[in-house]
Amino acid sequence: MKPLLSLSSFVVLMLSWLIYVPTATAAKLKASDGQTYTDSIKLKSYKRDGDIYDTIIGRVLFKTSLAAPMVVLTETDELTEWVHSSVEASVVNEVSAADKTLYFVFSAPLGIEDRDAYMRFSGQRSSDNIFTMSLEQDYSYPSNDNAVRMSNVKGHFRMEELENQLVAVEFELHINPNLRPIFAANANTKSVVKNTLENLRERLEDKRDVSAIPDQLAAALGI
Repeated sequence: MKPLLSLSSFVVLMLSWLIYVPTATAAKLKASDGQTYTDSIKLKSYKRDGDIYDTIIGRVLFKTSLAAPMVVLTETDELTEWVHSSVEASVVNEVSAADKTLYFVFSAPLGIEDRDAYMRFSGQRSSDNIFTMSLEQDYSYPSNDNAVRMSNVKGHFRMEELENQLVAVEFELHINPNLRPIFAANANTKSVVKNTLENLRERLEDKRDVSAIPDQLAAALGI
């Protein structure tokens, strides 16, 4: 009777068992906002009443401490290194380390003028494991001849530390870039949200050792 397996087949089979490494299961957790977060960026769009352009929401799970993204979001001198398509971000008013107004310039595709806006970044620590940075346009500053002023720019970053240094991050953004066609403007906002979160993920790789909130930021947040 012929053997069920030849010697060579048996050796190959044994080696395959020895070198087999189970595929890691992707993290998937639900935050207190009722949303499910994974390590893949998920995008959603919706239109508020009265808005012409879409609001885009991006959600993702990062392996980091809560302190690290809090530091990155408040290091305003480095925002252009990870906020997608931004070419200038300069502080024009600082109330505290967690409350600053910045002048932003965003690059536009060839043939289209750059866009700008004055944005107030205001951080709040609503609980021990949740940090929110709201973004609101400030209309009190004059227009700039070198860029087209955007309008109705608003949004937020919401970050919640869940378990084992896993932080659920939500980035919501609405922009009226005064640009047509509308579908192209919406696609650009979606690109800004997705790429900003991707860049933030890479930025946090450089902040692996950050585990404590700096004293100045902690004082501004009342911690």
